[in-house]
Formats: sequence, structure tokens, C-alpha cells
Amino acid sequence: MKRNDIVDMYGDELLFMEPHYFDKAIIGVVQQFNNPTVCYDKNKVLALLVNKEGMTEDEAIEYF
Repeated sequence: MKRNDIVDMYGDELLFMEPHYFDKAIIGVVQQFNNPTVCYDKNKVLALLVNKEGMTEDEAIEYF
């Protein structure tokens, strides 16, 4: 699912991770306490932090 699709369905009130390259890790939208929330794949986010930000795996886990 892409950011634009989510915004089209839910409006622009949802929080997204920045920068936009984290969009590659979006799984979809889940309900959290009756509020829609963007859901990200943890392993993909960690890989992006390592590859794009130059973090070590331990640094990425701590940051996440």
C-alpha cells in the first residue's frame, strides 16, 4: 500500500514516518484503539535505517 492510497482513503490526519523512503516499509493501516494507524514492517524499517542512514544494526534497533 502506498502513502497516496492511504491519504486518499483516510485523509491527511494519519502520521507517517519521515523521510519518505520509509514508505517502502508500509504494510497497511491497522486500527489501534479505534484510530487508524499506519503499520510498518519492523525488519524493513531496520534495514532502511542501516542502508540509508548508515546505522549499525544495534543503532537501528535502539533508534526504532
